[in-house]
Amino acid sequence: MVEVVDGKDMNFNEILFGSMSQPYGEGVEVPGGNPMYGFEDIVDTKTQDWIEETLLNSMEWYYNAGTTKYKHTQDPKAKDTHQFIHSISNGADKGKYYPLVEGILTNIQAKTNMEITEVCRIKANFLQPTPNWNHSMYHIPHVDIEDTTGDNCDYLSMIYYVNNSDGDTYLFDTWWGEDTSDMTVIGQCNPKKGRVILFHSNRYHASSCPVDTDKRMVLNFVLKVKEKQ
Repeated sequence: MVEVVDGKDMNFNEILFGSMSQPYGEGVEVPGGNPMYGFEDIVDTKTQDWIEETLLNSMEWYYNAGTTKYKHTQDPKAKDTHQFIHSISNGADKGKYYPLVEGILTNIQAKTNMEITEVCRIKANFLQPTPNWNHSMYHIPHVDIEDTTGDNCDYLSMIYYVNNSDGDTYLFDTWWGEDTSDMTVIGQCNPKKGRVILFHSNRYHASSCPVDTDKRMVLNFVLKVKEKQ
């Protein structure tokens, strides 16, 4: 069960590495703290339905041959697949679907003590079942920001799960700039409609294809943040 906090009297590190929080995934143990922090129902159910229906029935989707530019891996569980994407915002350029994410951005700041100083990127990702894929597999691990400062990085990635599905998000014990030849999964999260997770953008992570459901849709954010004064 993910812990939901209201952000009162909590500092920035506690939001990300709160000692009371638990890793997602059955039986996962994380030495030194949870690599992600999660919130359920970041927007109300009416807004959740609106976001899902818009992505399903109105949004234009574009084919992308892979999920990441990174190709280096020695992990036999890692395999890339195609996906469909839509860029919602690229820096200051806000697309026509930006209203979908405004409530998410407002509420995540209200629930934490962090201030978003820059919205670097927001895009929608759509994955479907893939032949010969199983629940032990994930896409090529990657980072969203190539930053060598470890947990001092002031960029956060946020994933909003648009629909109930399978296809977990995996987080690894490796930061950008470290040896990637022997990465270990230290946390994972299953998609649940209305849920968000936050983690440092320079931590290696990976998505995965759904197996038991017909689609997995997420909104992927990269944000520059600072602790509120």
